[in-house]
Amino acid sequence: MANLQALDHQLAHNDTAYQLHFAGRSRLTRDLGRIEGLWTSAQAVLAEARQLDASAQERAALVTRAEHQVSIYATERDAIAAAQRAAGASGRQAAVAAQRARIVVHRYIRHFAGQSRSTRDVALLADVLACLEPLAAEMERLGAATMPSAQEDLRWVAAHVAQFREERKAIAQASTDAPQDEQVSLLAQIANGLFAAYRTHFANQLRLTRRPELLARLIQAAEQVRDRMETLRLQGLRDDHNDANLDIVAQRVRAWRLELAAIRAERQRTSLPALVADLETAANAELESYAEHFAGQDRRTRDLDRLCAICDRLDEIERQLTHLDEVREIPMLEARLATVRDALALYQDEYDAIAAAKKVRAGPGPD
Repeated sequence: MANLQALDHQLAHNDTAYQLHFAGRSRLTRDLGRIEGLWTSAQAVLAEARQLDASAQERAALVTRAEHQVSIYATERDAIAAAQRAAGASGRQAAVAAQRARIVVHRYIRHFAGQSRSTRDVALLADVLACLEPLAAEMERLGAATMPSAQEDLRWVAAHVAQFREERKAIAQASTDAPQDEQVSLLAQIANGLFAAYRTHFANQLRLTRRPELLARLIQAAEQVRDRMETLRLQGLRDDHNDANLDIVAQRVRAWRLELAAIRAERQRTSLPALVADLETAANAELESYAEHFAGQDRRTRDLDRLCAICDRLDEIERQLTHLDEVREIPMLEARLATVRDALALYQDEYDAIAAAKKVRAGPGPD
């Protein structure tokens, strides 16, 4: 028979799993098997707690917690089953598309909202649109017109598609309208943003888990920056900073091309199960980093850049797992993908909450 500490640990584990996978999430995207498993776990703890060799007070407290979990999980299980029956297969698929759309939109929030247009990576925004537009089309195809909740999701996604299309034009215009001397600084900032993206996604990461298409996009964006720096010089601009920056960007492009070739070569000689295993390892590393640096911490003291990097890397893992799920039948992949998506949703909510907390004065004091 389990002891008090073991039963308490199991209830805490149930709470954590419920918070990650169910609290505040669309019931249409939830896994009935997972909530059933939590209910079974709570039932088992309850049965053992009633027979526990402990003080009456300790036993009563544990029984009360277990009974609460049993009730909550049973109610949620029944609500999920009812919602999914009412929506049907197409409704559930539309809800998953909406879930993925929220992940894509938050990519924009992290990298564009409140930032100077002239320093933004227009290629990244084009990538956001390339992900979001097919999701909008899929939601419409799956019958959004007949489901009120899906209609609302589709309107939300369509509004962001329209916004991002206009924003892409505005960013492209802003980055070229500045005078020559200002363009030197702006191009340097864009280059630094690309360097930061490389550090986030590729430095000290498992090479096999890095998405080649992302590095190819960074290379293309860096080449465009290099060409614009070269154009300024050919137009007669004499600026030591521009010349030095041009050399640095050219060096990075050469190094990144070598890294891209190495990533592609490693993928070609690696089996699919090994790739999935390494992606899961990489995802677990991000979950552990979040638990270490953010879970239960004062939001006003948290590092948004660190959380942005966690979200960005997890976002990349989600994209790769989604692609594998679409093209291959892989055991347990759906459960792994659900965990990554649920973690992303939780971390994105936390990102927004931290951003809001940092804008609020910590306590009373002079204006």
